[in-house]
Amino acid sequence: MSNTLEDDPDFLARAQSLIDELGAPLVGEGGRVRVVGRSGPALLVRLEGTCQFCPNSLRVLLLGIEEELAQRLPGVEYLEPVMD
Repeated sequence: MSNTLEDDPDFLARAQSLIDELGAPLVGEGGRVRVVGRSGPALLVRLEGTCQFCPNSLRVLLLGIEEELAQRLPGVEYLEPVMD
């Protein structure tokens, strides 16, 4: 059985690596964006640490990380934050 894009561990690992690179300033502030999956053109992410409580997190996510990620990772059009 082959993996789909939604559950391909190599794709998700690459996505996490790019998010770690693009979100490096968040780590310095005690936050992190973690890839939890994929649903079609959406990359599902969880905001962790201080990011989950910061009102600027979504703006940073959408304006900073999302645009660059969409350019560098074909098939991803946007990030979708998920809650536990």
